Amino acid sequence: MKQKILVSGFWYVNDKVLLLRRASDQGFLPGHWELPGGHKEQGESPVFALGREMPEETGLGCVVGRPYHTYHAVVDNGEEQVDY
Repeated sequence: MKQKILVSGFWYVNDKVLLLRRASDQGFLPGHWELPGGHKEQGESPVFALGREMPEETGLGCVVGRPYHTYHAVVDNGEEQVDY
């Protein structure tokens, strides 16, 4: 089993929060709304990972205060299971 750490965060702009919608053809949670974020690379802090992931997903710059949520994803035989 391979363990991955994921981060997500609230992105506030003018008292509004940015949510992203997964593509409808995506294999994992297609069409679901979620907070911006992604996988933490080995050696990265959650704050650094969030600061890297948010611009990668949106093309917008950001300043990270602190992560909102981290959780584990267990990958077994090519299938990803989310463990909250």
